[in-house]
Amino acid sequence: MPVRSRVAALTSAVLVLGSLTLPGTAAPAGPAASASVSAATAVGDAADGWTAKVEDAVVSTLAAGETTDVMIAFEERADLAAAARIDDWDERGAAVVAALQETAADSQAATRAELDAAGADYEAYWIANAILVRDATEAIARRVAEQPGVDQVLEVAQYDVPELLPADPAATTAAQEAAAAAAAEWGVAAVHADRVWSEVDVRGEGLVIANIDTGVQFDHPALAARYRGANADGAVSHDYHWYDPAHVCPSAVPCDNQGHGTHTMGTMAGGDEGGTAIGVAPGARWIAAKGCEATAQAACSITSLVASGQWTLAPTDANGQNPRIDLRPHVVNNSWGADTLGFADPFYDQIVDAWNAAGVFAVFSSGNDGANGCTTVGSPADSPGAYAVGAHDPANLIAPFSSRGPGPNGRIRPDVAAPGVAVRSSVPGSGYGTANGTSMAAPHVTATVALMWAAAPSLIGDIDGTRELLGTTAVDTPNAECGGSEQRNNAFGEGRLDAFAAVTASPIGATGLLSGVVADGATGEPAPGVQLRAASDGYQRTTVTGPDGRYEMTLVAGTYELTATAYGFAPGGASGVVVTEDATTSLDLDLTALPSVTVSGTVADGSGQGWPLYAGISIAGYPHGTVWTDPETGRYEVELPASTAYALTVRPHADGYATASRTVEVGDGDLTADFAATVVTNECLAPGYAPAHRGAFASFDAGLPAGWAVQTVRGNGWETGDSGRRGNLTGGDGDFASIDSASGQLLEDGVLVSAPADLTGIAAPVLSFRADLLLSRGVAEADVSVDGGATWQNVWRRTAHSRGPRQEQVPLPEAGGRDDVRVRFHYRNDTANNGWWQLDDVLIGERACEPVEGGIVLGQVRDDRTEAPLDGATVRSADGTVDVTSTATPGDPGLGGGFYAAFVAGAGDHELTARHDLGQHGARTRTVAVDPGTVTRADFELGTGELQVSDAVVEEQVEVGGTRTATVTVTNTGTAPATFELAERNTGFDQQQETLATLPGAPLRREIVPDDGGPLDPAATPAGDGAPGAAPADVPGDAAWVRLHDKPDARTDGLAAVHDGTLYYVGGSTSGISHRNMVYDIALDRWEFTGSFQQPRGKPVGGFIGDRLYMVGGWGPAGAGETNTVLIYDPATDTWSNGTPAPVRFAAAGSAILDGRLYVIGGRIAAEPDQGSSDVHVYDAAADSWSQVADYPEPVSWQACGPIDGLVYCAGGQAPHIEHSTRGYVYNPATDAWYRIADLPKTVTFTAHTAANGLLLTSGGQVGGYRSNEGFFYDPAAGEWASLPNSIFDVYRLAGTCGFYKLGGTQGQPGTFPWVERLPGFDDCQTTTEDPVPWLSADGGPRTLAPGESAEVTVTLDASGPAAGQPGDYLARLLLLEDTPAAIPALTVAMDATAPESWGLVTGTVTGLDRCDGPERPLAGATVRLRGAVSDVEVTTDGDGVYRHWLDRSDRRVTVTATADGWQSRSGAVTVQAAETATKDLRLRRDEPCAVATPAAGLEIDVRTRGHAVERLTLGNDGAAAFDYAVTETAEVLRPLAAATGAAADSAGWTDGAPVPGGRMLFAAAQCPGRPDHGYLVGGLDERIELTGRTWRYDAADGDWTELAPIPEAARSAVAACEAGRIHVLGGDDTDRHYVYDVARDSWSEGTPLPTGRSSAAAAAWDGRVWVAGGATGGSGGGSGGTVTGDVHVLDVAAGAWNPEEPMPHPVRDPAFAQAGPYLYLAGGLTADGAVSDVVQRLDLRTGTWSAGPALAEPRAGAALVATDKALYVVGGEREDPPYGRLPTTTVQRLALAGWAGGTWSADPAAELPSPVNAAPAGFCTQAHSGGEIWSLGGMGGGLDRARFLPVPGERCAGIATDVAWLDVRAASGSVAAGGRVGLAVSVDAGDLAAGSTHHATLLVATSDPGAPELRVPVTVRVR
Repeated sequence: MPVRSRVAALTSAVLVLGSLTLPGTAAPAGPAASASVSAATAVGDAADGWTAKVEDAVVSTLAAGETTDVMIAFEERADLAAAARIDDWDERGAAVVAALQETAADSQAATRAELDAAGADYEAYWIANAILVRDATEAIARRVAEQPGVDQVLEVAQYDVPELLPADPAATTAAQEAAAAAAAEWGVAAVHADRVWSEVDVRGEGLVIANIDTGVQFDHPALAARYRGANADGAVSHDYHWYDPAHVCPSAVPCDNQGHGTHTMGTMAGGDEGGTAIGVAPGARWIAAKGCEATAQAACSITSLVASGQWTLAPTDANGQNPRIDLRPHVVNNSWGADTLGFADPFYDQIVDAWNAAGVFAVFSSGNDGANGCTTVGSPADSPGAYAVGAHDPANLIAPFSSRGPGPNGRIRPDVAAPGVAVRSSVPGSGYGTANGTSMAAPHVTATVALMWAAAPSLIGDIDGTRELLGTTAVDTPNAECGGSEQRNNAFGEGRLDAFAAVTASPIGATGLLSGVVADGATGEPAPGVQLRAASDGYQRTTVTGPDGRYEMTLVAGTYELTATAYGFAPGGASGVVVTEDATTSLDLDLTALPSVTVSGTVADGSGQGWPLYAGISIAGYPHGTVWTDPETGRYEVELPASTAYALTVRPHADGYATASRTVEVGDGDLTADFAATVVTNECLAPGYAPAHRGAFASFDAGLPAGWAVQTVRGNGWETGDSGRRGNLTGGDGDFASIDSASGQLLEDGVLVSAPADLTGIAAPVLSFRADLLLSRGVAEADVSVDGGATWQNVWRRTAHSRGPRQEQVPLPEAGGRDDVRVRFHYRNDTANNGWWQLDDVLIGERACEPVEGGIVLGQVRDDRTEAPLDGATVRSADGTVDVTSTATPGDPGLGGGFYAAFVAGAGDHELTARHDLGQHGARTRTVAVDPGTVTRADFELGTGELQVSDAVVEEQVEVGGTRTATVTVTNTGTAPATFELAERNTGFDQQQETLATLPGAPLRREIVPDDGGPLDPAATPAGDGAPGAAPADVPGDAAWVRLHDKPDARTDGLAAVHDGTLYYVGGSTSGISHRNMVYDIALDRWEFTGSFQQPRGKPVGGFIGDRLYMVGGWGPAGAGETNTVLIYDPATDTWSNGTPAPVRFAAAGSAILDGRLYVIGGRIAAEPDQGSSDVHVYDAAADSWSQVADYPEPVSWQACGPIDGLVYCAGGQAPHIEHSTRGYVYNPATDAWYRIADLPKTVTFTAHTAANGLLLTSGGQVGGYRSNEGFFYDPAAGEWASLPNSIFDVYRLAGTCGFYKLGGTQGQPGTFPWVERLPGFDDCQTTTEDPVPWLSADGGPRTLAPGESAEVTVTLDASGPAAGQPGDYLARLLLLEDTPAAIPALTVAMDATAPESWGLVTGTVTGLDRCDGPERPLAGATVRLRGAVSDVEVTTDGDGVYRHWLDRSDRRVTVTATADGWQSRSGAVTVQAAETATKDLRLRRDEPCAVATPAAGLEIDVRTRGHAVERLTLGNDGAAAFDYAVTETAEVLRPLAAATGAAADSAGWTDGAPVPGGRMLFAAAQCPGRPDHGYLVGGLDERIELTGRTWRYDAADGDWTELAPIPEAARSAVAACEAGRIHVLGGDDTDRHYVYDVARDSWSEGTPLPTGRSSAAAAAWDGRVWVAGGATGGSGGGSGGTVTGDVHVLDVAAGAWNPEEPMPHPVRDPAFAQAGPYLYLAGGLTADGAVSDVVQRLDLRTGTWSAGPALAEPRAGAALVATDKALYVVGGEREDPPYGRLPTTTVQRLALAGWAGGTWSADPAAELPSPVNAAPAGFCTQAHSGGEIWSLGGMGGGLDRARFLPVPGERCAGIATDVAWLDVRAASGSVAAGGRVGLAVSVDAGDLAAGSTHHATLLVATSDPGAPELRVPVTVRVR
């Protein structure tokens, strides 16, 4: 179950009325507040008006002038009590809906009128009294909030998509074994649903189940027949059965775009079509509502959830009309919600109440937040009306992820637990999958209700009775983790679900109703909460009275004994109660209230010290929770009913005391009951006691003790020390004994035998030892001998894990008083590398705990102003003997937390100091007098500093050349000292927050993955296979994060760094710490391995300092622990060297590089690896030396750090005790001081991070306790965190670096990954301290202010330097670095620099005339040089082409010269005059020719028969540079080319054409002679990767696609050739198909089949024949299967027969091929052995002979080949790229046809494709844009719909230029000067032309003009 997103505040109960009143922003104190501060005050003051009802986040958004969606919640509630008592199902539902609608209509009327008047877009709901308003303005919110009856105006919430949590492999195996044995899935069998089917013959028939989820695959084989919309005749209707409120699905048909909903529905109603029965109620019918959109734009929106809840109560048709309340479901499953971490968020309460009133049973999953402990049940599962379900595993243990109670107001939650681990069910795609989660558990309960109601129809709609039956029949399962009893606790609730017991306990058969009211007999007042039990002949039912004392039970007809019990009343009831079939028996009961007495007493130590104890006392039957003693006196007092016996259980708060229980008989008077708590001697943890023992003891610190022996059967046997190098895991200290199969990877079988122990005088000895046992197959056991080893008796045995730290204690009664007692420890494992057993502190005898002189000091630590308790404060003594931390006391709300208690040895005065550094509180010290054996209370109140500034804005006017100062007063208004200093910040990145907020991200992914932050266990973290992993399917195409090539090695815990265009990844872990380094060429998008280093590292720190990569610390190889080495890599020589080692050994530290120094911050150190360090060490690379600076404010590791503006920022990480942190700090190296910054929104650790663009960035890792893809950034100027777009992958323990690359990482299981992704735009990473604002300075360093003290800070604004040398507005920020809890936002500093009186402004606009002096446009970035008498400066134009610069009048006449690349420069002059503006605009011309032909439309020539005619053709040049030309001719009729635009002339490389409709790859392609601008695409695979028969023609001139008749049979990897206006499409998918397309008629016909099936061949046509060559036979087509063939066959089109020809000399499949005149060219391909070929071969279509050409520069397969009249081009294709395999490329290779005999292929980087492409066989050449273009269409890698062309100047398509006998041009080549004209004589000889005929040709004028490389001049001749 997911966590609710923080789109709205955690408590923004969208539908809760009166749940909160959110105050406005508090106004700052002080009369000198600036305008900006006053604005904040205004918002706060307005909180008493309309904003009092509006959520703060909404107020802030609207105040900024933005709009937002809001939910209006109304106060009025419908009274549903009467409707809920109606028996008839239809009438009951109708009455509930009518009451809801009437209440909504009345209470919403006035507000809806206001919304209508405002033209608002809104939607009103009735199931919850609320209105959604879209894009609300401040005016609308104000008018609505002022309406009477409106309770709140709230931000619209989002809920996360419920996840299918992957199942643990071990649990999955156990579940599969259980399922195989039962022929049903293990969960179905575990709840005994199969027994209901077989013994009761009920499967849920007649009942309807619904889910609100991500949707359902309605036609899944396991679900299709059970869909209520499926009719008996096979037809399907979705009216009333399916609802998609957000219209996510592509049609009206149900869909599931995520999988969760299909899985939950399968568990409820699925059948056994998949081999085993997956559903609990397979006879029930189902309907569904898609309350979770599960898209990139929305997860589970509150609007869809509310709409789904409303539809569920009143289903509608597909158009949302004609509701049918009678068709509502009986049970609704809700496997979604919010993990509210203990806070009740009851937004769905109204909907649940409506369902219950209408008789619809509502089931909710409790949540997957159990790893965060107690009070984690989510909402709405915590709603009183919801039935909440936890999850257990096949071993009947509560799942670690299953959320625990208690719920709000201490309610037991969940209600029940059901199977939720390794649950197999249906998933989309008609498959089956296994998943974990309470989402999987809830459907078991939902379906069980269907079974119960099907078996006992009288229960239908009886919500309370059904809940009671589920609870009373559940299997009691003790769990004390979060409180409760064995029968009801906050892990299992009432116990484990038992469907068979619930069904058989239901009133099956003839029934009647027993109802009545229970009241207090003395007062007549109703008695709520009375437990009633009706019993008859072994059958019984129970229920509880409601608030009105009413009860109701449906019972099988018969005679009953009715008993009533309640706290404070004497038992009551009635005998002989008769329940009659189909009748109601009314029976009211009066109970007698019992008098109450006071029970009081004291709880004290009973083992020698005698001091009072702080303890909790549980009283059986007492409904008001635990009673707590006073911590100082140990006294308690409680009122209890008289004359009753009570079982009291005492649990001391301090560790080390035993729980004591006893029954107290309470009479009719007050009673004193004292308790003495005894110390548990196992470990002597009780304060004030020291351990002592008698007998034999072994600590193993000095090896094996004398007399101990080892017996080894196999393996290495028992050893002392740490052979496994994993530390002491038993809980003991120092060395230990162990037998370790995982270390030696051997089978182990060994015995460890103790020395004899003399136990004379010890009557009750024990065997006690510390242990850590990892074992899954084998045995670990302990035996005892009392006769010197002659005989042995087993006393302890384990065959599975028993993980430490663990203290075992085994009684040895038979050894009491014996003088030769021995113990042996035997370990055997049956699988190598299977585990270990560690032993320590073995005692054979008895342990005692002896009192130590001293007393107890306890108390509370609170904030001195708010009185809030301070958890996490430390209380320490000056001598170090006292060191405790204050903690919360959730079980004792009266105390309230901040509690500490410590034993203080000795008597007398002790000085104790309390501090709360993490809360930025001041310290307090007090002297405490300690008396031995007593308790002394010492409370502490800690103050905090709080700073205020006199001005939030500093604004001054300064004349250029001068300076000015301003004073800002900083005052400490707090109650503790406050230290601060100021730091400068530029505003260059101020817009980033707004920009980042608009970037799209992937859907949020989260999963709980436990990790202690230590080195990865190689055995537990298998490496991935390194193969490129698939990106999640739900990542939007425009996601901000970009996936790059995977690393060649899957890795985690490595170090990443960027330098000189290369990304480096070093160190890290796969199956062990890696020696290999990887480098990524950013420009070439390519990884490769570089040299290895000899000292592998996991989680080191470092980066580039200068040109060398420094890697420091980290974990060494497995078991080596932390290191302190400095390893230095030189990329120039690919070598490593060593630097001076660090002072400490560490790993997983924070780090930052600044000014040539590496800061190592905290980390896990060898001395205390689990605690983290606060040390900060600095490595000076130039000096190769270390120093230490100020400590980090807290011990931490794994934090995110980076340098910004000369400061070091850090945040998050792992605090001691594996706690994740939100805290952040900033360090100033200049003053050696750390300061607090704003906390992260959630805990963050194991994350990728960097500092770039002035921000500290984090992404991924573990966020809020979950593995996640969530990210945040900290903006120092704003002083706050904001969200980054979600990344693609949810991994942790990954690397991050500048450019914000994320590399590698793990998901916990199945291992590490090679994934790499990047968030572009974050390349500005500062590693040197530069003055961020040179014109701004603030005096002084750190200052400490006492409470009430002020300090003046001088701020200097300097306009005399180059940074502010020109007049204008300058803006900067001043950060207030402070050590207080509430940071002040950055101060704004504004300087208005004014010009001196003698200065004048020179300005103007630089524009450019586009090609051929076309449209004029501003030139941004042009250089303007200003040369005067004194000055000579250069400035740059802005985005509008404007330049501005102030000069002194002494410059007089100033020459202004503008230059820009590709443009001719231009100059002018202005005169500078004081205080005046001189303007000079400059217009530049393109520095290129402009070739034109006149007449542009072509030549029309009339000529007499057999005569001659001459016409003039003029070539003009309207440009600024000369061009060369050459004229050829062609008989083809070609249109004149369109004039090139300026934009086209500017563009270089590939240009996008119109996208390929629907995308295409592995298609057949053809062009026909005479139509070079037309290309045809046939068949292949579309963007859905599905076969398609669609056929398209592309007109390159018009940029249009035209759909043609589809080919009759679609295929992939077919080939095509055009002959005489017909396109022959051949083979594909290893078929012999031959289809012929008639271009003129747009029709298909069948041709003569190929001789054999063929795919991936080459084809051509010439002179009435069609050729097919090479390819593959016998494969599936489109893949790598089949046998490569060199066969060549030719079709005689007229004869319709195929004949073999000379085979290919080099057989290949998937060659690039193209036809040029009578030649078929083939390049590359795949050879028979699968290698990528570089062979180029040519087939002469006239002779059928082959010849070889020059080999490709790089081998290719699956490329496109394009032929022009001058060259061949191989475009894209696959290359061999170990270790990846074959990857698509961007390369374009060219061969000049003139060099066929001996030339070479070249690859011009400028011609590379924008993205890699293969499987795109269209080798098209067109002449529509520039005279000659080559094309890349579709294919994999670059987008299946991409169409791109690349101009090839001076080239035309092959075979176009031909001699025209009757046409001649004189002066056919030459040049045209700039602005010149050249006349050409075009002559026509009509000697051979027939009279009356018309003839056409085209003159092709090739030019050196890049904007018009070819001019086409049509020639039309009419012969008279």
